[in-house]
Amino acid sequence: WGVLLAVATGGGLLYRRRRSITPTRIAIVMLCLIAVLSLGYRVFTSIYQYPLDRGLAFAVESYQRGGLSIGVRTDYRTSVTLQDTVDLLFFLPVSLLQYFFEPLPWRVSSFLDLALLLENMLRALLIVSAASAVWHARPVRRRPLLLVVFAYLVLETAFSVGTFNWGTAARHHIPSFGLLLMVAFALPGRMPRTVGTYAVTGDPKMAA
Repeated sequence: WGVLLAVATGGGLLYRRRRSITPTRIAIVMLCLIAVLSLGYRVFTSIYQYPLDRGLAFAVESYQRGGLSIGVRTDYRTSVTLQDTVDLLFFLPVSLLQYFFEPLPWRVSSFLDLALLLENMLRALLIVSAASAVWHARPVRRRPLLLVVFAYLVLETAFSVGTFNWGTAARHHIPSFGLLLMVAFALPGRMPRTVGTYAVTGDPKMAA
């Protein structure tokens, strides 16, 4: 997540400074990204014993099956099968939507479920507000908003892959909630137009 955010930040800064994008610069960025990802992979596998040598899809499936084997009421699903990368790509959006919005109304069976349902409704409103803010922002303001949205989605997608019930998801939403709030309330209310350094308020004296 940190690597992707750093690369996106660097690309945004280069675009902001209007530097030309040449094949040489692209190659340098790609080599740096590959080197950092390779180093990160080695450090990660030396600390955590995940079966990544058999592919990411197998690792995700093994982790999901291990969690689902406990069998609690708040599980999203009862089983998962990921045979290859294509299955994983189809699994990611479903997992993310369940991570965002479970429990759905027809699965609410306790007061805690009801509280989480209200939280999910608030999250849905904030996502709509964030999308509207990005859509209506000026291009110069849209780029940093898109960077925050990118960071939010990458972080939440990573959490969703490692989450299999809404009880666990409730606490995983906390770290990234600030990013969502930042974008949802990024644009202030409609500001008055200005002439020179004075706001147009309808008073001829102020306009003069």
